[in-house]
Amino acid sequence: MKILNATYGAGDNREDVAHIVSRECGRGGIMHFEVTTGFFEIADPAPNAVKELIVSIEEEDGSVKEVKVAEHQKLIYPDERDDVDKVVLFYSHINPETDPKQASFVKYCLEDLLSRVDDRTVVRGGLIHDYQIDHPRFHNYEPLYREGQGHAMIASQILRPLYAMKDAGYSPKYVMFAEHDCLYPEEHFKFEDFEEDILVNVNHVGFTSDGFQGRQGQVTWPTLSMAMKYDYALEYFMRRLEHMFLNPSKYALIEPMTEQWLNEDNLNQWTEWTRDGLAATTKVRETQAPILHMWNGCHATSHYQSYPKDYYAPFNDYWGSAEALAHSYYGSYLSTIPKIPD
Repeated sequence: MKILNATYGAGDNREDVAHIVSRECGRGGIMHFEVTTGFFEIADPAPNAVKELIVSIEEEDGSVKEVKVAEHQKLIYPDERDDVDKVVLFYSHINPETDPKQASFVKYCLEDLLSRVDDRTVVRGGLIHDYQIDHPRFHNYEPLYREGQGHAMIASQILRPLYAMKDAGYSPKYVMFAEHDCLYPEEHFKFEDFEEDILVNVNHVGFTSDGFQGRQGQVTWPTLSMAMKYDYALEYFMRRLEHMFLNPSKYALIEPMTEQWLNEDNLNQWTEWTRDGLAATTKVRETQAPILHMWNGCHATSHYQSYPKDYYAPFNDYWGSAEALAHSYYGSYLSTIPKIPD
């Protein structure tokens, strides 16, 4: 495609920005940027007015299309909305300014994720903090809060992009979830249509600077390994968040319980929505290559409960050498990574 002309402003107060738009068009034939005065590197052509970008594009077949995008909205061209089957939501509470070590791991996982999703999958974030990721298939919808962690924060980071995408005209079939300390094989994002509400990939193992950990049983299906039907995800996370606030004296997770835990005697400590039999609506699968839940030294919950501490494999058929991966993932921080205590 060829940019014939492009102007930015309001009314008669407009600036020629064709050279900037053409520059973006030259990056792989996909334009994906937020329309702002700062992006075009110009003085505000219409102060105190709502501006818009108007672009005339000549397609390969000679046809001409005019595209209008309001200020602070995203220009995405060619329009990907009708071609998206899945959206992956990436979330993290790590602040790059105050915790550069953890932030470097988060950015590594996000960039690796973007390299592995297919053309019909987009990645969206509800990240509290900005990671300066420039990729045509990624956009971050900032949540309402700027600090915090825990299940309520994760739910808000997920709901914001879900509703923002719906408002923008996206209608994917499925939503998947990517935690900030996980690496995913390509196979994880490929699956057949399923009738159940939730699809869980049970093949996930731990990883530390000592090597690959094995897998052992746990009481919840982890969010990091789930896919959901899009409409169901909207209801699911909204109701979870609601019950967290309405039942402050009881546990309320965003993760569905396994049948093993649902049959235990201590269910009265959990909210009704946490223990209402969601496992019955869950389909389980196991990919050949595992998801890696990376040890980053900031918490021990999953690594204590889900992965054995007395077994470390030096090699994995899919991920290769543990030593090489540790150097790649931890980089210059490798010598400072704490060991998992006994």
